[in-house]
Parts: sequence; C-alpha cells; structure tokens
Amino acid sequence: MDKKEELMQMRDTLSSVQKTLSEKETVLQEINACLAEQILKTSSESEMLGACIHHLRNSITNHIHLMKSRLCIPNPIHRRTKRQDYPL
Repeated sequence: MDKKEELMQMRDTLSSVQKTLSEKETVLQEINACLAEQILKTSSESEMLGACIHHLRNSITNHIHLMKSRLCIPNPIHRRTKRQDYPL
C-alpha cells in the first residue's frame, strides 16, 4: 500500500471515529436529560410523600384527641395535680 492509499484509509478511519464520537455525545446528552427528569420526578414524589405522611399523622392525632374527648380520658399533659398530692 502506498502513502496515498494509507492517508486515505487514515482519513476514512478518522471520519468514522468522529462520527462515532458525535453519536456518543448525542446519546450521553439524551441520558443526562433522562436522568435529570428522573431526579426531578423522584424529588417531587418524595416531597409529595412527605406531605401525605404529615397529613396522615395530623389526621391520626386529631382522631385520637377526638376519641379521648368522647371517652372523657384526661390528657396527661394538661392534667393538674391537687395540692394535697404533695405532702409538706
């Protein structure tokens, strides 16, 4: 193979490598876009789940307080102790 043919083959190889690198860059951009979308979706779902848990916790607490008030169970936090409970 003479120099001219060798140079043409190198040029073809270089062109092929450039095309492959360009395709690789496109695929990486698509993957990055997909990952960014998944991160946003996961963050949003996590925030929504946190809000639902908070709402559920409040609902349960409110229900417990309502049931205690219906059963006349005193709340230990607000219960007053009588003076005679403490000897002098």
